[in-house]
Amino acid sequence: SKALALYEEAISFSAKAGFNNFAALACELAGRFHLSIGGSRSAITILAEACHYYDQWGAPAKVQRLLNEYPQLHKATEAGFSHGDTTGDNGPHSLDISAVLKASQAISGEIVLNRLLDKLMRIVIENAGAQKATLLLNNKNRLE
Repeated sequence: SKALALYEEAISFSAKAGFNNFAALACELAGRFHLSIGGSRSAITILAEACHYYDQWGAPAKVQRLLNEYPQLHKATEAGFSHGDTTGDNGPHSLDISAVLKASQAISGEIVLNRLLDKLMRIVIENAGAQKATLLLNNKNRLE
């Protein structure tokens, strides 16, 4: 489906850009979406990937929350990473958990891309303490 492709694109771009927080969020939401359409096996794999990205970002409480919510993740994550041993930083690219949760709620509540982008930009502005923000997208090596 189109939604699954967009989740995959968000995960890929976020991970490549080094934004583990966004990759984690995209994985978590994709996993929840997979669960909602009956894909429990694929959902667990994707949620384990979310745990990995949250761990890299330095959010062990979020990892633990997912492990508590989805006990079947314990097996999937044991081989992949050791939560608690993080190398993530709290630098300028980090967001707090409330921002992640707000973004999660915005994504799960919106299907129309323009409204979703608008909501996410508002969350970014709020958490950055900014008054304005600009979204730049790379389209064939051209920023738009």
